[in-house]
Amino acid sequence: MNRAVLHFAILLPASAIAQPYLPGFSPSDTLTIACPQDPGVNILTYAGWEAYQTLDDTWWGPRDPATCINLAHVTGNWVWPRIAVNEIDASRPVFIRALYDDNNVLPLTTNNQYAIGFQAFGPGSFDNGPCPGGPCSGLFAGVRIPDASGTGTAMRWYQAAYDEQDFSTYQLELCVPTEKFAENDLREFVVSLKLNGAPPGTYIDNLYSEVQDMSAWGTLVPLTSANLPQFLGSQFSYWIGWGWDNILVMHDNADYPDADHVYHLDVPPVPNVASPTNVTMYLQPFSGFNFQPYTELRGGLVLGSDSIRHPLTVVNDGADLCMGWEFIEVVWTANTSYVHQHGHISFEGRNACFQFQSGSALRVADGSTFHYGQEGRGMLLLIEGSALHVGANAELVMNGTMIIKEPAEVSEERDMHITLREGARLRFAPGSRLINDWSNGQRMKLVVTLDGGSIDVGGLSPEDRTKVVVIELPKEEWTELSVLGNPVRDQLRFSFATRSHGDLKLRCMDALGRLVMDSQERVAVGHNALEIPAHHLKPGEYILELVLGSERRTVRFVKA
Repeated sequence: MNRAVLHFAILLPASAIAQPYLPGFSPSDTLTIACPQDPGVNILTYAGWEAYQTLDDTWWGPRDPATCINLAHVTGNWVWPRIAVNEIDASRPVFIRALYDDNNVLPLTTNNQYAIGFQAFGPGSFDNGPCPGGPCSGLFAGVRIPDASGTGTAMRWYQAAYDEQDFSTYQLELCVPTEKFAENDLREFVVSLKLNGAPPGTYIDNLYSEVQDMSAWGTLVPLTSANLPQFLGSQFSYWIGWGWDNILVMHDNADYPDADHVYHLDVPPVPNVASPTNVTMYLQPFSGFNFQPYTELRGGLVLGSDSIRHPLTVVNDGADLCMGWEFIEVVWTANTSYVHQHGHISFEGRNACFQFQSGSALRVADGSTFHYGQEGRGMLLLIEGSALHVGANAELVMNGTMIIKEPAEVSEERDMHITLREGARLRFAPGSRLINDWSNGQRMKLVVTLDGGSIDVGGLSPEDRTKVVVIELPKEEWTELSVLGNPVRDQLRFSFATRSHGDLKLRCMDALGRLVMDSQERVAVGHNALEIPAHHLKPGEYILELVLGSERRTVRFVKA
């Protein structure tokens, strides 16, 4: 996993660099207070923190009046930051929240990126599946910014889930980009922890948090139209990031960043040319790549045109894309492609999504595996007319939600077609979803043509499996005919598979060569099973001749 970009920043020694701090968990931070849920009970906690459970398992929900939780526990001469399993309902999330309010926030600097890590160890693993408020075990951060009017405030929400496969200091990590406003404040910070079972007498232990400022560490690299040329590798290629760089695509104009004011970073050839020519952006290994809210990439305008753009291909060769913002949607417009070779995309935001519009493409490079999403999180929106290509000996593993729909301007019902060629594999993992709710009539199908590839829908629900149509092509242009039931009685049933569709010409001759049947049937790509009335044929032997295009097949059968 190339999440080391965040780990590296967090684990550097803190000497000589001013960093923002969340409230601490040192013995000097402890205090005894009345339990907010039961003032008759005193609890030992830490200044600036609270721990609680809710009745609806959301961190903002009504507090459970039956729980009073000590965050600090005294053992011998030492105070430990821990939560006793005996004091909580271990089958539900427990929340640890920083006590920020409108007058008490953590200021963050402008146009920056922060890595927030939180450490916690349980008697077993933590549940990183979905809960009503987001990941059962994860981080939630709310950044306060000015609103569009400039007279009030708005919130940007970020979240990340616990990753038990992550063996760094922090299995709970969150990336938070700040924006161009003078004021960016961490207004909310909440940790959610849900145990996968825990015996009485045990603890959620070793609580610790840390915030790292990428700009202060010198690892933040803004990506704007002004500095884009410095990444040129050739006239038609850019090489972005290396080592521990954290690349941040900036909202680089005066508009307020919102759905009506999306900023597009145009990526042109340098020098520009007068005909559409593919431009490739390579995201380098071990770097981080992130977007400020409402920013996207697209090809630059063709020289001399105000509407025609160069095709853009973004190749991930080992970068970590952090998509923790609540509503982040990276839109791949016509003539843009994302190619996944290596690296990782953290689809941690509740609505984190790659959207592929008509004319764009998602490609999994030969020999690569792309794990898309995790535990049902992460959306992939495929609009009809976009393309999904899985290379040879490559695999796309859907751990999130795939959404299929027609373009907005199309009113008729269509299907989404993909072809899996030799060695290509598409797998829907447990917990994944396939949604066609926004297609016309809610009837769009995912039509998967297997041309040497394979598909596994085992992780989908029975309902979602009905939205998948699989067509398996034969290796040859047309397989041999197979008569189903010989001798034949009232119906002549036969089957075959073909690589092409068209009109099938059907002729039937008796033992003397006389034509007794002449008809035409429409056949589709893949397997075909046809039934022809045979009740009028006399008992005896017959020859069935089929012609499709330039291919001809014959088979003998007996009429009983």
